[in-house]
Amino acid sequence: MEILKNLQLIKILTFANLKSRYRNTFYGFLWVLINPILTYAVQVFAFTTIFQVNTVNYPLYLLAGLFPWLFIQQSIDMCTGIFIHNGNIVKNIPIPPMILVLVQILDNFINFISAYLIIILYFSIFHSLNIFTAIYILLPTIPLLVAVTSMCLVFSLYNVKFRDLKFMVTFVFSLLFYLTPIFYNIRLVPEKLKFIISNNPIYYLIRPFQEILLANEIRQISYSLLYSFSFSILLLFLAYLSWKKMRKYLVFYV
Repeated sequence: MEILKNLQLIKILTFANLKSRYRNTFYGFLWVLINPILTYAVQVFAFTTIFQVNTVNYPLYLLAGLFPWLFIQQSIDMCTGIFIHNGNIVKNIPIPPMILVLVQILDNFINFISAYLIIILYFSIFHSLNIFTAIYILLPTIPLLVAVTSMCLVFSLYNVKFRDLKFMVTFVFSLLFYLTPIFYNIRLVPEKLKFIISNNPIYYLIRPFQEILLANEIRQISYSLLYSFSFSILLLFLAYLSWKKMRKYLVFYV
C-alpha cells in the first residue's frame, strides 16, 4: 500500500536520480550505455579470441548472462548500505524508507534494460536474431526485478543492525559470479559438480535469459521461467516478513 500511495514520488525521485548521476558530464546518459556495452565487448573479445571458448553463439550466450548479473551486482552494492548512507532522510523526512531502495533499483533497472535492448537490437538487425525472441526476452526481466528488489530490501534492512553484512554480501556475490554459468557453459561443468550450480539461486534468475536467447525448446524455457518466478515470489515473501520485523529498528540504528 505504501508503494501505491507514493507512485508519483517514486517516479519523480527515480528520474531525479538518473539526472544527478551524470550531471555535468560530457556524455551524460550515454555512460549508461557505454559502460556495460564496453564491458561486454571486452569479455567477448577475451573469451572468443584469447581463450577461444568453444561455445556455439558465445557472444549471445555471454549477453544473456552478463547484463542481468551486472544489474544484480550493482543493485545489491548500491542498496545494501542505503539506509545507513541516508540516515538523515530516514529520520527526518516523512516518506516510507522503502522508497529509497525502490528508487535506486528502478534507476539501475532503466540503465540495465536500455543497454540490454540496444545490444539485442544489434543482434536482431545484423545477426538475424528472431524478433520474437527479442520481445520474449522482456519476460524474465519481471522475476529478475522482483527478486533483486526483494534481496536489496532484505540486505539493506539487516545491514542497519548488523553492519558487517554489507562486506559479507559483497564477498558472497563475488564468489557467486564464478559459480554462475555466465562466461562458461554449464555443459563444461563436471557432472559431480553440477549440483553446486543447481543450488545456486542466482542461476534461477539468469537461466531464462540464456534459454530464450539461445532459442532452446519451449519446454526448457517454460521450466526455467517457472523456477525464476517461483524464486522471486519466495524472495518477495521473505522481504515482506523482513520489512514487518525490521522497520521499527531503522530510526534507532541509522
